[in-house]
Amino acid sequence: GNPNLQSLKEDFGRFKFDLDLATADPANKSRLSDLAMLNTWRNAAAHHGKIPSEPPLSLPALQTWLQSCDGLASSLDGIMYNELRKILKRAPWVP
Repeated sequence: GNPNLQSLKEDFGRFKFDLDLATADPANKSRLSDLAMLNTWRNAAAHHGKIPSEPPLSLPALQTWLQSCDGLASSLDGIMYNELRKILKRAPWVP
């Protein structure tokens, strides 16, 4: 399915890692909101569904969604790095 907060928590939960995106970066709340809107538009396009009225699909909206996905990926990378560091008792990779 589409990535969302719940599916990300479930993925990290499989490894017994806590996924606290709010603590990792306060900007993640708005990033998750952007991800939800991106998924809404994606589903409308993929399934020929009703076109969302807000926000209008535009280049600035797409750029914002891209930046939000990049920010979430960086947060997830940091969380994984810290969890692996605890387990391995050393840096898992060069940050």
